[in-house]
Amino acid sequence: MAALVQKKYKNKTYWYIVENRTVRGVKSRIVLERLGAVTKTEAKMRLAQINSGAFKPRKKTLFVEVFEEFSEHYKMQIGRGVEPRTYANFESMSRRAVAYFGHFWLADIKYRDLEAFKNKLFRDGVSIRTVKIILK
Repeated sequence: MAALVQKKYKNKTYWYIVENRTVRGVKSRIVLERLGAVTKTEAKMRLAQINSGAFKPRKKTLFVEVFEEFSEHYKMQIGRGVEPRTYANFESMSRRAVAYFGHFWLADIKYRDLEAFKNKLFRDGVSIRTVKIILK
């Protein structure tokens, strides 16, 4: 269920239609649409359209959603070329990526985000070999 959020900036009121989600225990607020500086009545009308199903906002995909789907597919490959230990290693290595990129829209992940993630891993004391495996 979507909700309205009001933000004030430079003496103007901006409205956002947001949805609260919990994926793998991580709570996040997803902005479905930025309405801008419209009246409260207009914002409520737009929210009613979205909640009634008359209008569907453009679907963006979160990194964590794609990861969940891939993880399930990879898990199904155990015994068909993927060993259980390989899958367990994949799960443990990927936890860091999900924790860092989970709230990112997939289309919005840029090279600088990957570099920042790599630098965070190094700061956390992760070995070069492990960082290469995680980033593969």
